[in-house]
Amino acid sequence: MLALRTSRSGGFLRLRPAYAAEGPPPDPIKGIRLSMGDGASLVTSVAGITALWWYEYPPAGAPDYETTVSIDASGLLTIDLDAVTALGLGDYGTLGITKPDAVLPASRGNLFPVQIVDIA
Repeated sequence: MLALRTSRSGGFLRLRPAYAAEGPPPDPIKGIRLSMGDGASLVTSVAGITALWWYEYPPAGAPDYETTVSIDASGLLTIDLDAVTALGLGDYGTLGITKPDAVLPASRGNLFPVQIVDIA
């Protein structure tokens, strides 16, 4: 996010990027950040979710990446894919989530097209 600072110079108000003195903004971190819920309420504080990632949608073959993740207390599921995906920001892949209990049924039917975003 670009913030602006002001300074007075010769009677003129000059705007400059806030990061001019501190350096450029950090590089983006490619990943996924989703609110998890059923439309009526959020699913919160769930650990032990297996996340499966494919570089394409619909997925073909075995997942390209698999990891264990959690949904935090605010209902967010965040997965850092920066080191494991060649996709760029704005590209789509497929996320599969499984959890062997009633909250998130364990099935390969839980597949979603998901856009890569900056999670920094």
